[in-house]
Amino acid sequence: MPDNIATNPRRALAALRKEAKKAPTYGNLVNLAVALRACGEIEAAAGELRRALAMEHNRAEAWNNLGQCATDLGQFDKAPGLFQRALQCHEKSGVPIDASTESLLAFAYAMMRLGQFEYIWPVWEAARFGRSWHPFPNLPVWRGEPGARLLVCPEGGFGDGFNFLRWAPRLVDALQIPPTILIWDQLFEYVKYTLRGKNGIVANVLPMKHAFTSQELARYTHCTSMLSLPGLCGMKSWADIPAPLDWTPQAHIVHPPLDWIGYCWAAEENGVARKTRSLDNQAASRIGQALARKCEKVVSLVPAGKSLYRPRAEFVPKGVTQDEALLSDWEETARTILKCGLVVTVDTAVFWLAQSLGVRTLLLLPLRSDWKWGLPNQPFVWGGNHVVMFRNTNPVTWDVAGILEVLKSM
Repeated sequence: MPDNIATNPRRALAALRKEAKKAPTYGNLVNLAVALRACGEIEAAAGELRRALAMEHNRAEAWNNLGQCATDLGQFDKAPGLFQRALQCHEKSGVPIDASTESLLAFAYAMMRLGQFEYIWPVWEAARFGRSWHPFPNLPVWRGEPGARLLVCPEGGFGDGFNFLRWAPRLVDALQIPPTILIWDQLFEYVKYTLRGKNGIVANVLPMKHAFTSQELARYTHCTSMLSLPGLCGMKSWADIPAPLDWTPQAHIVHPPLDWIGYCWAAEENGVARKTRSLDNQAASRIGQALARKCEKVVSLVPAGKSLYRPRAEFVPKGVTQDEALLSDWEETARTILKCGLVVTVDTAVFWLAQSLGVRTLLLLPLRSDWKWGLPNQPFVWGGNHVVMFRNTNPVTWDVAGILEVLKSM
């Protein structure tokens, strides 16, 4: 696949169209489809992939990309079968299933979105192991053995910490021994307080920068990942999700909330922008201006390159106040959220924090939303009736008019 498809797909598109017209081979059609999808032309990409499969139906790349197109378009019932066909093609070509990372993870996501948890957890584990998380040397992966002295490794982003650590208390029930949880340095003090300061010790907490000695590591018998906790703690359906942890900060809580609205329009993970989940600049500004008409102040919940994110060229929507003192760390961000009567946010760590704090929240979800949000029309299952979900219906552009209509009732 040409490198410039990933770096500049729109520039590559014209050349790939020309090449595919001149020589409509399987490879050329798949490359064209990848560029079309990257440019937001999802249905056209799916059409080129079907042409490619008509030539060679036993090639995994086209099936996998067709599954991605189905997910982009919200065809969540079709996606699992397409990813499964990709896995079958890998198997026929001699590629081990657990080495088919992209297709395996996509299949797991698709099935989890459908709520098929009990069946799919082993697939989810196989797709991530040694890739998005790595066990400590000489520590076997925990498979639920009782009495284990467990070390839990971080995985994903800050939002995954706020969300998946809700399973930490259940680990104590399974182990009878408080586990040790490694956490990102930026979250360490906040997590340490939450897991140690309420109703006894739920877990021991160490920052990522902690340098283990061999003697320390010898205390542990097993390790696992934070994102493995739902399956290990017996989640078989949406109904098995425990209540979120109480992330209320220790001091400086403002009650009742001020006439503020907190606004988070951009999603990042480990410093990488998540374009699908973020609002484009025009949509962000239109919503920001509408929010400004509803309250005294709209405060940004997107830090400007300090503490939480890498520096970047800053964009602040019209009508929004950017005050870095309100976002100096995660605990201060929580205090800011508690000053707000409403938080409007895309799917990122700010949402999970606002949700756990009980603040009235409007969550803006793209059509291609994460598995955690299940299927369209599925109610919010992660706790609290203070959350309203807006699900976009277009794979490329945000329905700003629809969002503003929902805001009228909030």
